Amino acid sequence: MNKWRKPFSILTVIAVVVLSGATWLSSIASAAGGQIYSTLGASTVTDGGTVTVNVRIAPSTPTDTVNVVLAYNTSKMTFANVDYSGSPFDQHFGFSSSGGHVTFAAAILGNTVSADSKIATITFTASGSGSGTSVFSLAGSDAAYAGSSTSPTIGADQTVTFVCPAGQTGTPPSCSTPSPSPSPSPSPSPSPSPSPSPTPSPSPKPSSGGSSSSSSGGGTGSTSTTVTQAIGTPATVTGQDVQYTKASITFTTKIASTSYIRYGSGGYLTSQTAVSPSATTHTIALDPSLLLPGQTYSYVVVTTDAGGHVSQTAVQTIKTKGLQVSLTVVDKNHKPLKGKNVTLHSDPMTAKTDSKGQVTFSDVAPGNHQVIYTAGKKNYTQQVTVLNNIVTTGQTQSSEPQTFSVVYGFVQSTLPVAWVILAVAVVIIGAMVVLAQTGRLGFAMSMRSHNYGSPLASPIVVGGNNSAPHTVNSGSKMSEDEKASVQDHLNSIPDPSKPSPGSSVTPTDSGSDDETGGKE
Repeated sequence: MNKWRKPFSILTVIAVVVLSGATWLSSIASAAGGQIYSTLGASTVTDGGTVTVNVRIAPSTPTDTVNVVLAYNTSKMTFANVDYSGSPFDQHFGFSSSGGHVTFAAAILGNTVSADSKIATITFTASGSGSGTSVFSLAGSDAAYAGSSTSPTIGADQTVTFVCPAGQTGTPPSCSTPSPSPSPSPSPSPSPSPSPSPTPSPSPKPSSGGSSSSSSGGGTGSTSTTVTQAIGTPATVTGQDVQYTKASITFTTKIASTSYIRYGSGGYLTSQTAVSPSATTHTIALDPSLLLPGQTYSYVVVTTDAGGHVSQTAVQTIKTKGLQVSLTVVDKNHKPLKGKNVTLHSDPMTAKTDSKGQVTFSDVAPGNHQVIYTAGKKNYTQQVTVLNNIVTTGQTQSSEPQTFSVVYGFVQSTLPVAWVILAVAVVIIGAMVVLAQTGRLGFAMSMRSHNYGSPLASPIVVGGNNSAPHTVNSGSKMSEDEKASVQDHLNSIPDPSKPSPGSSVTPTDSGSDDETGGKE
């Protein structure tokens, strides 16, 4: 046993070191992926109200893909919509909402995300019988780079609490409007005194429902006036002050009321301001952290008078001021695309480039945008990332224009179509001139005008390699003169076995012919 004790101890030490190292590396890998977490637009919600869950990622290493799994309580929440605006992850797929889970994947093509960024905002509607609290969990979410998981940590669950609407008391779902306090009964009047001047009675307090009255008495009678307002009269919006990420709404009510504003993007009222004190003139600012430049937001004003009567305006909209983006659009050889329509997504805006290939867009939201140029049936796409470069000085916000150079991977044609047609015409004319100078133009024209559809005349004599010519029959008729002309032409064709006129014949070494010639 002693001879195995030392090797066994060494193996034990090695195993401990390996396991410790694996645990350490695993913790590093886990930390390297950053965190996927969520925040709530508001921590409370009323029955039938909306809840927004903002899903974000704070990567510590570059990330190009995220997979979101958001669990929620179906007995208290109903999925409404998902909003990707402002997210650098511009590709979305695999979305589903069932069984108490909202799942989807988002990616960014040809780029990575390295800073804390929005993934999506998911909106839910609170159940009409909701009570207590409801929890949202991101367990099962993940992120990846180049197809490999970055193993991010998952943020804490988010909890929203059900509350009664403003002006009501109780615990959801048992909410009720308190009855107004009754006016105190007047004290019994004492027996009339012999005093000639009666004592004026106190004016009653304003009754609930927004009405008030006053009266005065005299020795001979009394008069009274009453001012009323209809119960549930909505506020009147009188002004909107909107900048890049700042917005405030000014409105009035006919009688003193508390008020708040519900608002959100995409037509969903997902956020709510704090309740303002009772007044007749109100100015309420929206939360700047929930606003983006160049976005349209819907809102309603909710007011509650002293009697607990709640009023709400119709849905209205505001649009925050957008960023200015200037593009210079060029081809692969950096030649500008002049007078071409290009479209900036994701909120599609189309404009035409100038003589330098430049085009400017206004009211652009920050984030990744696609610049699309269409030629025929083919789309050319490049991506630009617009920064949220808002600067706030006091109560004023400003933003510098952002410029980008967009290079497409194709080469423009250097010759206009008219020049191409002219070049083809010049080539044809040049070819005709060359044919005319070489004497072949007339031949070509005669060949073109010859009627090959009519067969030649009857028997034509054609020379061959033997001394006896042969004939070719033809089905058409010829005059005797034409036949004679053709025959004369054929007779003039030399016998292939004899030299043609003007040719030289080299004497052979044959004895008999040379000798005969010599004798002559």
